[in-house]
Amino acid sequence: MPMPSVWTTYIAADSADAIAEEVTAAGGTNQMPPFDVGDVGRMVIANDPIGAAFGVWQAKGHNGAGVFNEDGAYCWNELHTLDYEAAKAFYGKVFGYTFTEIGDGENFAYSTFSIDRGGAESSIGGINDETMMGGAEMSYWLTWFQVADCDAATTKAAELGATVMTGPDDSAFGRMSVVTGPQGEVFGLIDPTTTLAVEDTVVEDSATETDLE
Repeated sequence: MPMPSVWTTYIAADSADAIAEEVTAAGGTNQMPPFDVGDVGRMVIANDPIGAAFGVWQAKGHNGAGVFNEDGAYCWNELHTLDYEAAKAFYGKVFGYTFTEIGDGENFAYSTFSIDRGGAESSIGGINDETMMGGAEMSYWLTWFQVADCDAATTKAAELGATVMTGPDDSAFGRMSVVTGPQGEVFGLIDPTTTLAVEDTVVEDSATETDLE
């Protein structure tokens, strides 16, 4: 199919059909309506109102990734959006996410999102205000892979034909870089064990809390 090479973020759902309806009700669009993937699952490919594409996966025979948060596996997914508040409102309505602001709101607007799992909540992804970064022409989801040595992994990627977009740079979350693979697919590399200390400026944002029916 005539489409760019990308790493697609898939969000788990009990019902792909129900989420497809929530997507359109919240102002998004379904690129591909719900369909079965053999006996392994049912899925949807959708766009949020700002244009970022993502997948929805209703597990059947295949539950999803079995390896994550370790070297060589994916460890984080984040949305880079051109309309920060609209994106939070959309994903809050469709998936029931609540948000925790960790940026200063002036130079860096970023929030992690979580969902209530029987009283226990933990961050499952992030949303970044791309307008504060500059240069982006569209909203997109970015997949991050964990590595033991970001510098070595970035160098190896370049040797294999990737283009280094940013980094490696140090941050409070780890030493990281963003690269574009040989087919144009963009992804992040991060060593979460190498971090810089930062002041705790987390502010809770409860304005977008919603319930998913």
